[in-house]
Order: sequence, then structure tokens, then C-alpha cells
Amino acid sequence: MAEEDHHQMEDKCQIYSLNMVKESNPIELAEYAILNCIDDEPAFKWWVSLVIHKRNRMVNKVKKKYWRATHKFGIRIPKSVAEALQIDNENGNTYWADAIAKEMGKAKVVYIPV
Repeated sequence: MAEEDHHQMEDKCQIYSLNMVKESNPIELAEYAILNCIDDEPAFKWWVSLVIHKRNRMVNKVKKKYWRATHKFGIRIPKSVAEALQIDNENGNTYWADAIAKEMGKAKVVYIPV
């Protein structure tokens, strides 16, 4: 291995203290601890359950708000494609169908048919 390659590898690999990672990415660290069965270690035992509980509360709040919002600026917001097309039929226009086609046209580049 060339000396230049060795220096590039050293730059990419850094060691951070556990406290720094806990502060910057607490949810990812807690999930990592659970997946690797180290959540019973003293450094994680008291902390992981609290972080996972907070994460679950945040997710539940977001879900609750998502399902509660039915209108925005006086326009009914659909929760599925079928509901969007139903709204178009009720209103006698194709606004939602056009919007879906436009979004899928942008996303088509990302998706590869299987």
C-alpha cells in the first residue's frame, strides 16, 4: 500500500468518545447497542431504555399529527393515491393525478423496475 493511501485511510477513521456520540446521535447509538446486544453493559443499561422511550414518543406524536391533518389551506389532503384519485373524481378535475404523475416523473430516475 502506498504511503499516500495509508494517510487517506487514517483521515477517514476517527475515534470519538462515547459521551460525544451519545450527545450527537443518541437514537442511532441506542439502536446500535440493542442490535449488538451491548445494551446490558453498564455504560448503556440506564441510558438506552430512556432514549428508545423518547424516540417512540416522538414517532407517535408525528404519526398522530399526520393522521389528524385532513385539510391544508382549505384543500383536503389525501392519505393514499386511491383517496387522491377519488378527490379528483368528486371535484371533476385531475389536479391530484397530475401532481402524482409529476412527482413520479421526478422519482422515476431513482427507481429501477425489477
